Amino acid sequence: MELTIEDVQAGLGINRIRHVYGDLEPSTRDVFVRQMHDDTTGVELDGGQTGWRKARRPRLIGTALGVSGLVNLVNGIVAGVIGGATAGLLGAGLTWSIVLGAAVAATVITAFGVMLGRIGRRGLATVTTRFPRQT
Repeated sequence: MELTIEDVQAGLGINRIRHVYGDLEPSTRDVFVRQMHDDTTGVELDGGQTGWRKARRPRLIGTALGVSGLVNLVNGIVAGVIGGATAGLLGAGLTWSIVLGAAVAATVITAFGVMLGRIGRRGLATVTTRFPRQT
């Protein structure tokens, strides 16, 4: 979980470096394909959550593809298998075991996914914005 915070803070620093390079040599601003702003939107957009520079909002798929997202997926699958196996051992039929296992997996993946999103935003809460997006 702490890797998410460190990833966000590293992205923030990289965006600040890009912005300083752009200020030092304005002709290089068009060369950068990633964000140059260190506000929340700029860091989320550049944090692997989208590949488009002009994107207006982050994409969930980028969060899911990180290390913590992969661990979340594996944890959800394992929880679903344990839930389905337990239901089978308690005498539930095959169909109910599968349904219960899928429900447990979906619940675990969703709950931890929401928590990962909150942790990532918490990594930005302690850092002030120096180069906000011009609106």
